[in-house]
Amino acid sequence: MRLKTHLLGYVLLLIGCLFVSGDLLAQDTALVYVIDIRNEIGSGLGTYISDGIKLAEEAGADAIVFDVDTPGGRVDSAVNIIRSIQNTQIPTIAFVNRQAISAGAMISIACNQIVMTSGGTIGDSAPVNIQGDEVGEKAVSYIQGTIRATAERENRNPDIAEAMVDKELLNSEMGKLSSSSRKNTRREKKKVRRWKSSARKENCSPCPPGRHLNIGSPTRKQKPSLNYWHSTRLLKLLELRCL
Repeated sequence: MRLKTHLLGYVLLLIGCLFVSGDLLAQDTALVYVIDIRNEIGSGLGTYISDGIKLAEEAGADAIVFDVDTPGGRVDSAVNIIRSIQNTQIPTIAFVNRQAISAGAMISIACNQIVMTSGGTIGDSAPVNIQGDEVGEKAVSYIQGTIRATAERENRNPDIAEAMVDKELLNSEMGKLSSSSRKNTRREKKKVRRWKSSARKENCSPCPPGRHLNIGSPTRKQKPSLNYWHSTRLLKLLELRCL
């Protein structure tokens, strides 16, 4: 698990426009916690994420970024993670850093905002059993209800979210999602170019100085010691980014 500095800086710039407020701008510093969701989502990840969110809350973090690159995993773990995300008052961002498949898509949809790298993939939440075979209608209905309710909570299109589970909706709705994602990516690239131009005029570096600590993937005995990114110049750059 490594998040390159320029990618992290890009996400933080997006955070500035998405969540910046009068109270936040009045601060001298901003604290953003980055929690990795990597590889397969197992039974222990729910507790790991919950503990990480608690640490961010205790530290008074201004935002939490979930760095997502996962092929999916256990549905029950994903549901527990969704509840933890929904219960926090800290703004949450899913950074789809390559792929958010199956349970990873469900978790990403639960966040307040979703940011994707160019070529990133999100979707395919149809449940399967341990052999990889499709499960019964009851399980599909449960996942559909969960992902639809999660999307509605964040004012997202519930039909697109449900299409990630229902094959009958998948072809039409996922085509719309892919088109929208490409448009959003192009739009954000233009915004970043404008921000860089403003930053140069103000003699600011494209990526503010700060600390970025890596924690790696969770292990059975590991306590969360989360990434965090802390900079006294961050808010100045965020103001430039939002011009």
